[in-house]
Amino acid sequence: MNYFVLLCGGSGKRMNIVTPKQYLKYKDMYIFMYPLLTAIKSKLFKKILIVANENYFSLIKDATKKYKNIELIKGGKTRQESVFNALNYFDDINDKDYIMIHDSARIFIKTELLKLLIDSAKKGRNSIPFKYEKNALFDSKSNQYLDRESIKIIETPQTFKLSEIKMAHTLAKKEKYVNVLDDGCLFLKYIAPLNFVENKQYNLKITTLEDIKEIEKYL
Repeated sequence: MNYFVLLCGGSGKRMNIVTPKQYLKYKDMYIFMYPLLTAIKSKLFKKILIVANENYFSLIKDATKKYKNIELIKGGKTRQESVFNALNYFDDINDKDYIMIHDSARIFIKTELLKLLIDSAKKGRNSIPFKYEKNALFDSKSNQYLDRESIKIIETPQTFKLSEIKMAHTLAKKEKYVNVLDDGCLFLKYIAPLNFVENKQYNLKITTLEDIKEIEKYL
């Protein structure tokens, strides 16, 4: 079975606004609803878990009331804790269960990408979407240019064998390892090499108010 986790627990500090960005409305729809609807309409997932601050549970329930197989999970203090809370929802896990973890601030995912990532994960135990860097890169510490051909810009959604990513998070919690950028970071540390999949689709992550203006070009 395939499962989808949508992370909606961010506080929006970098945007310097009271309301977290995922709960802002664009064209009369909350930001988090855009990737959620893609996941729902894809019909790829048995269940969708939305991880959020409990203060926004009522808002989410109202926005998603006409959709089935959605579960609300209480978020943690960090992204790592929030994902771990979602993974602990699952008890009866088998070797054919896969989970896709996505940041709600990336709203441009398409069904084609979801299918590609699931198929790739089933062949390689995980799938990590990325883009190549097009700009020149300079490392101030080493005082030299970097080889941009070796640089990958990592995105979400990331897909994993459910039992393995849960084990990775469990080990990280046990060892109190918190230097985590995303779930692929933990998978690489505790389980196996990463299986990278180039994503040629537009996949902006909304982090500033300027990004809200940018999405007008694509929605």
